[in-house]
Amino acid sequence: MNNYKGLLVFNEQSFISAKALAKHLNLRPIKNDITIARLSKRLPIKIRYGNSHVPHKQDTNFNSTSVIQLCSNSLAFSNFCQNNNILSPIYNDINIEHNLTYPKDYPVLLRNKYHRAGNDILIAYNPDYLYDNEFNHEYWTEFFPTEYEIRIHYINKNIIRIFLKQHPQNEKPEIPIRTARLGWHYSIKPENDEERFKQAKTLVHDIAEQINLGFGAFDMAWSNEHKKYIIWEINTAPGLNANTLELYAQHLNQVI
Repeated sequence: MNNYKGLLVFNEQSFISAKALAKHLNLRPIKNDITIARLSKRLPIKIRYGNSHVPHKQDTNFNSTSVIQLCSNSLAFSNFCQNNNILSPIYNDINIEHNLTYPKDYPVLLRNKYHRAGNDILIAYNPDYLYDNEFNHEYWTEFFPTEYEIRIHYINKNIIRIFLKQHPQNEKPEIPIRTARLGWHYSIKPENDEERFKQAKTLVHDIAEQINLGFGAFDMAWSNEHKKYIIWEINTAPGLNANTLELYAQHLNQVI
């Protein structure tokens, strides 16, 4: 029988990376709330991989439930960014019963409060899209033209990897929605490109310190208009390739 150090609790959408990481760290991977509640009485929760359910007295402070909830709730994270002068999309309510702020310019993006990998994104080219919202999107956000997008992996005050989002056909659409379902993927940045991402790394460290983030993947993009990075979200249960998984295991082993 495996002598586990503790628990790694995860959500359904992150099970592949979560289970692989748990194996590297000798932690028991658990997603079911009832099982978490039962096992956490005798095994401490060492890592929360995007799961903020069932807080317990033997819980980890390395990505607390409140940090995960802030990062997973797009509306809450947007409000945090606005309050701290960080460039990020503002989520405007679409519900016609509320006092709406309507877009002045189009296109805009229709979004939901909770999402993964940008799969909820729908482009609204005119007001009809707001009224004929057949997919029941909750919010609209301004469309930000950006030059490129990156993902920065952060663990325990260290930036361990930077990836650049690319398209296999080098497509440059007029309205780029750089999601996996549209053919975009992350490639590791060139080794000699450190200066290009200096501002991004400073922003990552500042935000992580403010919210007491233990680890996560920052999705962000460069805005030529604003001459700064816009941050889309922080993923506290990112998908990991084999090499990045090894780095996560090395760094997390130091804190569990």
